[in-house]
Amino acid sequence: MGTITTGYIKSINLSRWYIVVHADGKDIFVGQKLLRSCGYQLDKLVEKQEIIVSYAEHPPESFRADSIEGIPTGVKLNTLPEGIHSGSITFYDTRRGFGFIAVSGGYQDVYFKTSLYSGELKKGMKVSFEVDSMGVLVQFVEDAAVAA
Repeated sequence: MGTITTGYIKSINLSRWYIVVHADGKDIFVGQKLLRSCGYQLDKLVEKQEIIVSYAEHPPESFRADSIEGIPTGVKLNTLPEGIHSGSITFYDTRRGFGFIAVSGGYQDVYFKTSLYSGELKKGMKVSFEVDSMGVLVQFVEDAAVAA
C-alpha cells in the first residue's frame, strides 16, 4: 500500500476505461483492472467527485493507484458475496471477449470474459457462476445453460 490521501476525479476516459485522480498536487492514474475489481461503473463516475486513493510512484514522475475508496454519486459497488450465483446474460461480445450477467437482488451486473465459458453464449440464457471475494467472476459452474 502506498500513500493514502483524498483527491478528486480530474478526468474520465470512457473509451480506454480509466480515470485520473488529482491528489497531493499529482495526477494519479486509476486503471481498468482496479476500477472493475472495486465494482465501479465508469459511465456513472462524476468529475470533481471526492475519492480516497492509495498510490505509489510508478515509474518516477508517474503515479498509479493501488486502491480506491469512496463511491461517487450514482455509482453502485458490486457487493455480490463470494460464492456461487446464477443470473442471465444481458450482453456479450465474443469478438471483444467480454460480457455481463444480470444478477437478481439488486446487484450490479457481473462482468465476465467470454473465454471462461466453453459453450455457445446467447443473450438471456441462464448461467451459474462463482465469484471471488471482490465480486469478480472466476469460473462458470455449469456449462449447460438453460435458455430464458
